[in-house]
Amino acid sequence: MKKLIPVFFILVSISLSCENEEVDIERFIDIDLPEQELMSPIVLYTNGGTLKLKINADQMIRKVEEEILEFKGNVNFYFLKDNSSGSDFRLTCDIATIDNKENMIIANGKVNLTKGDTLLSTNQLIWERNLDERLIANQLLKNMDMIYSNSEILISISGDEIISPYLKTTSIFIPWEIGNVSGNLNISDE
Repeated sequence: MKKLIPVFFILVSISLSCENEEVDIERFIDIDLPEQELMSPIVLYTNGGTLKLKINADQMIRKVEEEILEFKGNVNFYFLKDNSSGSDFRLTCDIATIDNKENMIIANGKVNLTKGDTLLSTNQLIWERNLDERLIANQLLKNMDMIYSNSEILISISGDEIISPYLKTTSIFIPWEIGNVSGNLNISDE
């Protein structure tokens, strides 16, 4: 019995020291940390209850003050129908940064953007999401976003391949601006 008394006092001490007041828990949860990290996140963006975008990756870092979300490793963006482009498209890359202050997405590493039978492959792709006036392929477009790359880009459309040192387009992929083009085109006499 004498051996149990010290054990009893230790257990009572531990239980009193581990008290979790609800106020203390809320204060801890509400702390604004400069960075927050999640492993294997799935992020869903909706508009009026309709799913518009699904993002998954190996890691997500949220930089609170800068309003930046950084995704690392096996990054997948699934843009669903009824988004600004009017159809589904998918962006995969090694690293992606969503900068909400600048309203842009920057994809780096092995970047692939797929929409229908069109595939864009490059090392960096930038999507300026602000609706603004844009000059693309000598056309002044109003209230348009812009997707561009200043890295060599491979454009594959229904088996045809075009390589360009740069690209400028919109999220609806009309119009395109590319230059110094090389590649393979299938031309038929039909």
